[in-house]
Amino acid sequence: MGTKQGVKLPSQAIFGYHVYRVLGIQIAKLLYRTPITPNHVTTFSLLLSFFSAFLFLGGTHKYLIFGAIVFYFSKLLDYSDGQLARMRDIVSTFGHWYDGYTDIYKIFIQFLAIGVGQYILTDDFMFITLAFLSTILFLLFMITRLHQMVILGKKLFVEWQITRKTHFGWTTPSSIIIVIFALFNQPYYMLLFFSTFGALPLLIKIYMAYTSIKKNNQKLE
Repeated sequence: MGTKQGVKLPSQAIFGYHVYRVLGIQIAKLLYRTPITPNHVTTFSLLLSFFSAFLFLGGTHKYLIFGAIVFYFSKLLDYSDGQLARMRDIVSTFGHWYDGYTDIYKIFIQFLAIGVGQYILTDDFMFITLAFLSTILFLLFMITRLHQMVILGKKLFVEWQITRKTHFGWTTPSSIIIVIFALFNQPYYMLLFFSTFGALPLLIKIYMAYTSIKKNNQKLE
């Protein structure tokens, strides 16, 4: 499977490739000859996401900027662990599960932290409401996605294929949107976006899961 150069993924996330993966590959190359394992990188990425959430609790623009920067590096490492595993030819079921499982936490804890931070800052309960709605919609999306993977028996899964080599997911665009809105001090519109528009990816995912599972069931009959 892998060598020093690793193996190419069958499909690249259209946004994640340029925003995260290009730098993530370089980080993986730097880590290749160190004792650091892909799971170590995943764990550090998760810890960074917790730290970014802690910064978001500060609420002010300064803390939002710092939180966005830390969160960006957290997601950057998220694109390094898998690349490092492929370069060392040590891709494992546990590593794949651990990486995917922590990805879920990295996103929704940012919603909650931003909502709580803004509530503390402004005493406006609307931030808490929007944060919980954003979290619920995101988790429902992930539950639907994971259930679809289990039913179809797939370990690797892309959301919406655009071309043969590129696809559009939802977790990576979500992380990019969080970073951009935080940098420009727009936590309200960020949460409003995810608590409303976030329903669209969920509805599309439910429909796609239904059609793919139904089609797979027809093949088995």
